[in-house]
Amino acid sequence: MVKFFGVQELIEVLRTIGVEQFLSSLIRYTREDFLRWQEFEKSARLASHSDNGVIELMPTSDGELYSFKYVNGHPVNTQFRKLTVTAFGVSRRRSFRLSVAAQRDDDLDGAAYGGHFGTCGKLPGASRK
Repeated sequence: MVKFFGVQELIEVLRTIGVEQFLSSLIRYTREDFLRWQEFEKSARLASHSDNGVIELMPTSDGELYSFKYVNGHPVNTQFRKLTVTAFGVSRRRSFRLSVAAQRDDDLDGAAYGGHFGTCGKLPGASRK
């Protein structure tokens, strides 16, 4: 089962653990990931540019988790009182079982999140299996 982590889920986490703990954990996770930078499989972002902005796909993996972030950036949107950047990301354990006959949705360990943050699949306070 893919778990969605969006604005309402973020609000609930912030109410539960507080902004300070959330940000401290996010900083710690980001620092930990940068300290093991060489462990990540990195590739160039895939981008499609237009006159009004860009759409980008940013994949990465640390060998255990495969994650990507899809970002849609359109600075012109401020003229229409809309967001200039929206994004979502998905993380998936690479060690999942491949037996399709035995596979059930609740066996999948994945998460989807909306927003413009997050390291390789770690979100402070988000419940995971």
